Amino acid sequence: MSSSAMLPPGQSALEQLSNELFDNIFGHIAKPQDLDKISRTSKTIYHRAITRLYTSFSYLGLKHDQKSLRIFIQTINWRPDLAAHVRTLDVREWGDCPKLEDYVGMAGGWSGHENESVDGSREGPERWEDEEDDEDYEVSNSSNPESDDSLEEEIEDNDVPMSETGNDPEDTNELFNISGDGDWHKFVQSRFYDILRKDAEEHGLDRDVLVNYHKAMNEQDERILIALLLCSLPNLQTLYMVVPELRWDDPLQKILFEEFAKKESKILQKLETLYYCSSLRIGPKGHREYYFELEETWPFIKLPSLKALYTLTAHTYDDLMNFKEVDFPAVNGNSNITTLVFDEADLAIGDALKALSIPKALETFKWQQQISCYSIGTCYGPFYKYLGQALLQHKNTLGQLELDIRHRYCRGSGHAANPYGTEEQRRQLYTNPDEAKRDSNKIILIGSLKDFIVLRELTIHAEALCGHKDWCPASIRMIDALPSSLESLKILAQITQLDGQGTSYENKYLEEHLLELLHGYKNGLPNLQEVKINILVWRIPSRASVHAPPEPKFCSEQKLSTEARSVGLKFQVYFDVEHVKTNIPFFGEQVVNRNPGRDY
Repeated sequence: MSSSAMLPPGQSALEQLSNELFDNIFGHIAKPQDLDKISRTSKTIYHRAITRLYTSFSYLGLKHDQKSLRIFIQTINWRPDLAAHVRTLDVREWGDCPKLEDYVGMAGGWSGHENESVDGSREGPERWEDEEDDEDYEVSNSSNPESDDSLEEEIEDNDVPMSETGNDPEDTNELFNISGDGDWHKFVQSRFYDILRKDAEEHGLDRDVLVNYHKAMNEQDERILIALLLCSLPNLQTLYMVVPELRWDDPLQKILFEEFAKKESKILQKLETLYYCSSLRIGPKGHREYYFELEETWPFIKLPSLKALYTLTAHTYDDLMNFKEVDFPAVNGNSNITTLVFDEADLAIGDALKALSIPKALETFKWQQQISCYSIGTCYGPFYKYLGQALLQHKNTLGQLELDIRHRYCRGSGHAANPYGTEEQRRQLYTNPDEAKRDSNKIILIGSLKDFIVLRELTIHAEALCGHKDWCPASIRMIDALPSSLESLKILAQITQLDGQGTSYENKYLEEHLLELLHGYKNGLPNLQEVKINILVWRIPSRASVHAPPEPKFCSEQKLSTEARSVGLKFQVYFDVEHVKTNIPFFGEQVVNRNPGRDY
C-alpha cells in the first residue's frame, strides 16, 4: 500500500514535507503569482506558503494599477500578522511622476495634464497594466483560501458600525466632504477620524484601523498611500525607493518627520538598508534631470536601526546665496549608519565632507562623482587633503573606501582646477589664510592612510597618492602611505583621446611608486592580494574621423606586469570609456535610459 493511501482524508503527501523541503521547493518558484496559486490549494499549504508570499511587495507607479496598492494596504491593515511578514519593499515613481518616453526631446516644461486629476493623481486605464500579467508584481493580492475570504468574514463578524454617522466610510466621505484643502477641510477630517478611532476602540480594534481603512479606500493622493504603507510594515528591513520630486509640503516627508519626532515611534524601527534615488523630473529650462536633495534622506538617517544608505544622484547646491544651507547639525553624529554610498553624485564638495560626520562609525564609504568645469564658479580643484582629514574620524572602523571623484583639469584663468594656474589662484581654495601660505599646492594629496588600521579595500585616483606633475609630487612613498591591513588596491586615472587618433597614459610618479610597492609589499603590505589600474578615456568626437580610434595604451603596463608576476601579485590594467556609472544592480535598472545624473 502506498504511503499516500495511509494519509487522512483530504491530505496529500505534499503537506507532510518538512519545513526545510518546503522552503527548498518555494525557493525555486520565481513568480509570486505562482506561489499565490499554490497557497490556495489547501489551508495547510496556505499557512506554510504565506510567510514567503508576503516577504516582499513591489509597487511601480508607472507600471502597476493603483488598485494593487490599495488592496495590499487594506489587507495588511486588517491582517497585521501578514504585515509582520514583509521584509522587503520596492516602491517607485508614485504620484505625479512623468514618463521618460513621453518627454524625450521636449523643449519646454512638462504640461501633460490630460490624465491628471485635480489632486495630482493619474486617471485613465491607458496608464496602467494589469498586475496579473506583470512578472515584477511582488505580492499577488488576488484572493486565496484565507486572505480575502477570511478578511471579509472577519469584517462581517466584527460588525463595526459607524455609531455617529450611520454610514460606511465611502458614504461618510461625501457626508463630511473631507476631500479638499484648507482649514475647514482639516477640521472636518480630524473630527471624522476621531469618530472612527472612537468606534474602533469601542469594538476592541486597533484605534487607527478604521482610519487607515478609510484612507486606503478613498485617498487619491498616492503620496499619502505610500506613507500609510510605510507606517504599516513593522518588520520592514530593506527599502527600495525611486522617489518623485518632493515639494515643500510633501505629505510623505511631513508624516515621516512627525512620526520620527515622537519619543517612542513604532514606524520603520527595524529598517536596516535603504536604496534611495529620484525619478525623472522636468527641469525649469526644459531639460530632464534626476537629482534629489540630500536632505530628503534625513528622516531615514535618524532611524536607529538604519545601517546602510545607498543613494543615486544625490545633490546639494553650491550657491548658498539663492538656496539655504544643508542642515547637517540635525543629523551629525546621530546615525548608526555603517555603509554610506553616493553614486553619480552632484554634491557641493564641502557638503560631501560634512556628510562624513553623520555616521558615528563608518565601515564603508563610496563617493562617485564627475567634476567638470563649466565656469569659474563651478570649477573645483583637487581637495583630497581635506577629504583625508574628514575621514580620520572613522580611521578605526573604515574597511572599504572608494573615491571615484573624476576631475577634468582646465586652463581657465583663476579657475581652481587649473594646474597651470598661479600660486595665488590656488590659495583661493583655502579658507584659512595662514594655511594658504603653506604648501597650497599639496591640497591634491590625501596624505598617509597608515592610521586606518582595518582598511581592506581602497579605490582612489593616482594623483591623490602619487601627486601630479603640474601640482606637486607626493612627499611619502605609496607603500608607506597605505595600511598593512590593505588587501585590494584600485588606482584610477584618466586620459583624453581624439577620435581617430591613438593615445597613451604615462605617469612617471605612478610608475615609480608602484615599482617600490611591488618590490617591498611582502614586508610593508603583507595582506595585499591585487593591484588594479582603471584608466578612464575621455573621447572627443571628430567629424573628420570615420574610423574607430586605436586602443589606448598604458606606457608602464609591461614593466609593471612583469614585476608583479615575479613577486606573485595579481596585477591588471583596463580601460573604460564610460562616464562615472553606478555598479549597484538596483540603481543600474534606473539608469538604462538616462545619462548619469542629468539627461538633456
